[in-house]
Amino acid sequence: MASKYDLYWASRLEAIRAAVRLAATGVPATVDVQGLRNLGARQSWYGAVEVRGRTAAGASMAHAVSLGRIVAASGVCALWSEHTFRFTVTQAGVLAIVMADGAVGDGVPPALHHAQRSDLAAEARGYAAGGSKDGGYQDPATGCADPHRSRGAAIVEAAGRRPVR
Repeated sequence: MASKYDLYWASRLEAIRAAVRLAATGVPATVDVQGLRNLGARQSWYGAVEVRGRTAAGASMAHAVSLGRIVAASGVCALWSEHTFRFTVTQAGVLAIVMADGAVGDGVPPALHHAQRSDLAAEARGYAAGGSKDGGYQDPATGCADPHRSRGAAIVEAAGRRPVR
């Protein structure tokens, strides 16, 4: 079963494909993804993933993992398999795409990563055959610490215990 994020990214695939073509020339490209916010109430929509050919790596947030899986599975970056593309979702609702040209380390091929959870990735493969609140840089190591801490506190409080601070 496809996730809500898989469905969203699949609906934006043509715009992403066009932006990757531009990014492949060395020009940073953007895609409006403000509709992503309609999929849930998150404290932060920031997320990033790198794709090289048909391999995605480096994503930690569910929507970024899904983005990497759909882009890699669809072969959007396959024509430029010698290059690494960084896809960054900003708080402002913009998907920024740049050619990063760093190696994607030990990426998991999309066919193996969540293959049972997403039928859409298989469909995308077939289809291919035919920050911060202001949107700036956000440290990926600490960027989502507060939302996770808040969620953990809410779970502990719901269980009737006081959260540890």
